[in-house]
Parts: sequence; C-alpha cells; structure tokens
Amino acid sequence: MSCIFIFACDNTAPPDTAKLEPITIASATKDGVVPWGMVNEVFERTNVLEKNGLRGSFVHCDDSPDLLWTMIHGDVDVGLITTGVMGSLTVAGRPYELISTSGAGGRIALMVPTDSPAQSIKDLKGARIENPILGGLLERFLSFEDLGPDDVQAIGAYRYDGSAEADMLAGKTDAIMHWDPYVERLVASGKARILVSDPYHLEIMMAASSIATRPKLGVQFLVAQREAVRFMLDHTEMVAGWYAETSGVPAADALAALPYSDIYTEGFGKDIAAVHVSPTEHHVNDLKGVVGAMGQFGVLRTIRAKVQKRGVPGLEPIESDNIDISTYINWDLPRAADAALDPNSYDPESVKVTNPKGGVPKLRCRGKKKRRRGPRGVK
Repeated sequence: MSCIFIFACDNTAPPDTAKLEPITIASATKDGVVPWGMVNEVFERTNVLEKNGLRGSFVHCDDSPDLLWTMIHGDVDVGLITTGVMGSLTVAGRPYELISTSGAGGRIALMVPTDSPAQSIKDLKGARIENPILGGLLERFLSFEDLGPDDVQAIGAYRYDGSAEADMLAGKTDAIMHWDPYVERLVASGKARILVSDPYHLEIMMAASSIATRPKLGVQFLVAQREAVRFMLDHTEMVAGWYAETSGVPAADALAALPYSDIYTEGFGKDIAAVHVSPTEHHVNDLKGVVGAMGQFGVLRTIRAKVQKRGVPGLEPIESDNIDISTYINWDLPRAADAALDPNSYDPESVKVTNPKGGVPKLRCRGKKKRRRGPRGVK
C-alpha cells in the first residue's frame, strides 16, 4: 500500500460500515471555539469514531446561535457546545443530558483600545459596549463596580469576522466583549487591552432519546472523544491546519489561543489518563454560576420567549429562571468512558488519518441564512 500522507499509512482492514452505529454530531465551526473545532476535525478526518464502532454524520453550524437552534429542534445526537448554549437548551425544554465537561475553552474578556482612558470597569459608565455574550457575563462584570445594564449602552451583535474590533478601534464603540482566539489576537497586536476576563467553558450534551434507546452510544462516543483530544494534543499543528481550512481562523491564531484551554493545560505532553470527561465539582460549580447569571439577568427569559415565538413542535419551555444544572448531568456515561481506556496498554498510534482533505458530507444546520448583526449570540 502506497502512502503519500504519513498518518494515513494504515494497512488494517476498514471496519464493516454496516455494523457501525450511526451518530450525528453538531458543532459551531466558524466562530472561534477552537478546542471543539479542532476535536471535531479529528472526528471527521481520522478513524477515531469508526474504531469505537461509530459512523459519524456531521452538522456544521457557522456559529453558536445556529448550533443552539439546531439542537433545540432536536436534529442531532450530540452537540459540542459552550455553557451559554447549555443553559439555553435547559430552559428551551428539549431533553438533553450533560455527558462531558472539559473546563475552560478560552477567555471571554471585556476589552478597550490600548489608548482608551478607561482603566477599570467603573470608567465605562455611559460607554458603548458591543456584547455578543448571552451568558450574562457583561452584567456580572459591571456588577463588580456597582454598575448595572442601564449604566452602559450595550449593543447586541454576534460578529467574529474582525468587523467588531474594527468598529471599536475606529471609535464607533468604546469597548467590546470578545473571546479567544480574538482576545489573544487583539492583545498580541498591541491595539487593545483587557479590563477583566473570565473563561468560557466546554461541554457536550446528548439527546436524552439517544441515551434511552441506544445506551452504549454515549460511552462509545466519549471514549472516541478522549482519543480525539489525545490525537489533537499530539498533532496540534496539523489539526490547527485542518481547523483553519474549515473555520477560516488562521492556524497561528488557533495555536496561540489553545494554551488558554484546560484541554491543553491539563493534557499536553501527557498520556490518555490526563484526558478525562467526567464532570468535576469545580466544573459543575462553574456551570451553576454561569446559568445562575443567565437567570438573574433575564437571559433565560429571553430564550424562553424566542422558543415560544418560534413555536418549535413538541417543546414545553421551562417557566422557571432557577435552573438546577446538576439535574441534567448524566454521571454514568462519562465515568464509564473514563474507566474504559487503560493508559498502560493504550496505543495512540491506533488513531489514523483516513480522510486528510476532509469533505465529509454535512447535514443541514438551522438558521444558515440568518443575519450577522441582530440579537445577541451565545457563548
């Protein structure tokens, strides 16, 4: 067998696709959720799903708002998401279970131009702040200095193409809420600085119906996730290149942002034992804090109203703004997946590149034709 791509040299017989369990995986590909974007590239371009008995179909959403609505409509088995999406899903009434947490994915920061007179949050009273973050984080940042939403001019937009930074640097806005890799890019350029930051978090939710009807599916997927993360950490430059092809985020920007994720800081240079998927007490407390802020600052109420307005069939949005995230956690699946791989016998070379050019058929994402500017997004 000839091989022109070193990682594709796999002489083992391909799995019988008729015996593979189908799974539909959704992710946001273009708005800079770097760790999940890179992991999803491994799912699509290697045999990591097939070696765990799975046949993947993929939904590429441009951004987190579209991903949210795709999952609300119940179109997928699994979603690679952030906490704003997770909190929104719980109040929307679509039954999903949290099957994995991976800690911080990067930073969300309140930023100002380098030459801005604002030196602290209190200096932003009356400021024009572009805010795409639906998790209530801007409101929480403002509360640090006894400011409230009415003390600033919050501009709702979900832009990640450079236009938001350009508007701030041109003086059209005074500050921006942004996330890595864009935070790191702005800081490195010397054109903007951080007033305050907090991490956004990475989760995976699985449709409750998939868990109920195919009880082995979740463990198979989570084992594949652990292997995909391990492969990504062992081949970061190659996978960042793949991610750049799909997302438009330069590989250098992805690599610069990756060290701000827990996936990288906890697992880089280590074996498979360092890649775990079970929720920790620290992770759960972080999620409770974010979703609590979403309730406190009216975000859950906004999502509930949107779901009711759209009239999504079969959904009964939850009326309460006090969501207990712990009731949505499936502890059994991640614990089984964490126990499934023996680091002493695991062979990382068993994951092979089988589709180096990508191009796996994609399923439809809801909301592809949506505007770029309008109601706030989720992170």
